[in-house]
Amino acid sequence: MLDGHQFDLGGRVLEVLHCPGHSPGGIALLDGANGALFSTDVAYAGLLYVFTPEDLPVYHASLKRLAELESELMTVYPAHDDSPVEPALLSKLAHGIGDVIEGREPNRRESYMALYEFDGFSLLLMGLPEMA
Repeated sequence: MLDGHQFDLGGRVLEVLHCPGHSPGGIALLDGANGALFSTDVAYAGLLYVFTPEDLPVYHASLKRLAELESELMTVYPAHDDSPVEPALLSKLAHGIGDVIEGREPNRRESYMALYEFDGFSLLLMGLPEMA
């Protein structure tokens, strides 16, 4: 699916936003005319999964892209947990992952995973070197 592709549903147009990070083919769908974002698995108020440390900057870039839309949005419809959510969640997610990239210490570390807890969501980073 191409970034920017538009689906005309007959009175409603959804634009594809390629948002990798959680998964390589992650997308969100923007209904710009109605101020709605269908954020799918990319952004939600719950436990976010990042499968390798290398995915963090990619996911961060995707979340920053969505956060830039906040002022145009009235609501966000994620695929998981609470739905709908306030658009302000998008910048909270982007800032949180940015903090992890900058070296924030996890709330808990076990084996090859680290858990980071934030106000309204958490992040599980997997694929870390096994702890001794």
